Amino acid sequence: MKLRRALVSSALAAVTFAATPASILIAAIPIEAPASSTDPRTIAPPAPATPRGNPAPSPSPSSSKEPAIPPIPAPVVDTAGILDADDERVLESLAYDVRQTTSAEIAVLTVRTTAPLDEFTYGMKVVSAWQLGSAEKDDGLLLLVAVDDHRARFFPGYGLEGVLPDGRLGAILDRFVVPEFRSGDYAGGIRAGMTEVARILKTEYGGEARPSPRPRQQFSAWTLLVVILLWIFLSRMVSGRRRRRFFPIFWGGGFGGPMNGGFGGGFGGGGGFGGGGFGGGGFGGGGGGFGGGGAGRSW
Repeated sequence: MKLRRALVSSALAAVTFAATPASILIAAIPIEAPASSTDPRTIAPPAPATPRGNPAPSPSPSSSKEPAIPPIPAPVVDTAGILDADDERVLESLAYDVRQTTSAEIAVLTVRTTAPLDEFTYGMKVVSAWQLGSAEKDDGLLLLVAVDDHRARFFPGYGLEGVLPDGRLGAILDRFVVPEFRSGDYAGGIRAGMTEVARILKTEYGGEARPSPRPRQQFSAWTLLVVILLWIFLSRMVSGRRRRRFFPIFWGGGFGGPMNGGFGGGFGGGGGFGGGGFGGGGFGGGGGGFGGGGAGRSW
C-alpha cells in the first residue's frame, strides 16, 4: 500500500513539473489591449491651417474656358468643318447678293460647341464683335450652328426684327433647317434656311427679288451682229448704181461713225459690275446693333 501511494505521488509530481513551464510561459506572454480612440499615440497631427484672407484656390476644370470668337473675313465662317468649298461659295454668293439688293448683311457661323456658355450668350458676344449690318439700319443677321450641342439659332438686328420676328425665324428653323440637320445634312439645312431668309429680305425688306443684272453689252453685241448681217444681205440685192450711191454713204458715215463709237466704246470699255466692292470688300464691322431677339432650336 505504501509503495502504491509513493508511485502515485511521484506521478503527480512529474505531471505538475511538466505542466508548470507551459503555464508560466503562457502567463508571461504580454497581452495588449486594443488601442483606445482617445490614446494620444493614435491621433493624427492636425493639418496646417490656411492663413486668413488667403483661401486655398479651388482647381477649375479646363472646360470652363470660354470659346474664342473667330474673325469674320467672309460671310461664312465654318470652324466646325461641316461645309465644303462649294457650300461656302453658294452661301457667300447668297449673302453678297442680299447685301447688294437690300444693304442687309447675313452671315453663318458654325462651331463644335459653345460650352460652357449657352448658344444665346455666345451668339450675342459674336454679333457684338462682328457688328453685322449698318449702324443706321441695324440690318444684320447671324445663323449660329453648334454641332456637338445640337443647337441652332438666328440672331436678327434691331432693323430686321419687323420683317423677321422671332416666330417667323422659328418657323424657318422648323421647316427648313432642323429636318435637314436631323438627317445629317448640315450643309443642306444651312442653305435652305439662309435661302429662305434671303427671299424674305429681298421681297419684303429691300424690294422685289430680282436676278443679278446682266451687262447691256450682251444685247448690244447681238444687235450689232444682226444689223451687220442685214446690211450685207441688202447690199447684195441693190443694183450697181444705187448700191454705189447709197450703201457706202450709210456704211461709211452713219454706221461706221455712230455705231463704232457707241458700240465700240461701250462694249469694249467694260462695266463696273465685276470689279465692285463685293468681290474683295470686307464683311461686318458696320456697327449694327442687336437686341437679343431671334429663335433657337434643338435637333
